[in-house]
Amino acid sequence: MTRNMQAFMDQMEVKFNELKISLNEDLKISSADLKQGLLHEIKSYIDEQCQTIKVLNENIIRHESTIAVLQNTVNALKEDNLNLKNKFESELNELEQYGRRQSLRIDGVKMKDNFEDPEDVVKLVHGYMQEVGIKATDMVIDRAHRVGPIYENEKNEKCRSIITKFNNFRIRSLLYKGRKNKNLKDKVKIRIDLTKKNYNLLKNVRSIIDNNIKFKDIYAFADINCRIKIVDKESNESSFISTIDEANLFLSQSY
Repeated sequence: MTRNMQAFMDQMEVKFNELKISLNEDLKISSADLKQGLLHEIKSYIDEQCQTIKVLNENIIRHESTIAVLQNTVNALKEDNLNLKNKFESELNELEQYGRRQSLRIDGVKMKDNFEDPEDVVKLVHGYMQEVGIKATDMVIDRAHRVGPIYENEKNEKCRSIITKFNNFRIRSLLYKGRKNKNLKDKVKIRIDLTKKNYNLLKNVRSIIDNNIKFKDIYAFADINCRIKIVDKESNESSFISTIDEANLFLSQSY
């Protein structure tokens, strides 16, 4: 547009000079005619540019409409993609958690050394089973091994968690239910083997509950089937949750 305007001004200057020369030479063109001619040229140029601007505005409006449609399509695709991602992650988490249904995590167990034989770990778990009256055989445990970082227990002993996968869900449940037995509760902590997602969910929900005095009668835990459950002892209401939003909804209804 700037180049067009400059070209027009240059053209006007040339014509004006030509008209002046003609006027000076033979006085055939009056000042009024010269003015009228210049005004006609300027009006024609303005009309031409207005028409160009009108066409450009129409194109802009059309393109903006197309862009809006495309943006809505992109937003819908993003939402669909996010929903599919969340669904996939949820199903993957459920599948992983189902694979851990027959496992338990045992904490607070002193390590013999950094190269502890897996069979020695199995024997340790057999010992805990016998302490709560469960008959321990080699066929009961599929495998048991240390996992995670080394830490110190209350006795300043080096420990690592033990993951134990049982061949029998019933035996696994009996050991978990026996975790509060006086022979075990002061030695080790036996927990449900949660996925990282479920563990973080339980941890975050407990943090919300612990930091609000209004929730003094509410607690959250992982049940025997690895589901996260939240319970209001005062109202005796409870709910299984799989997201922090579901937990917040339950808590908001418990005020």
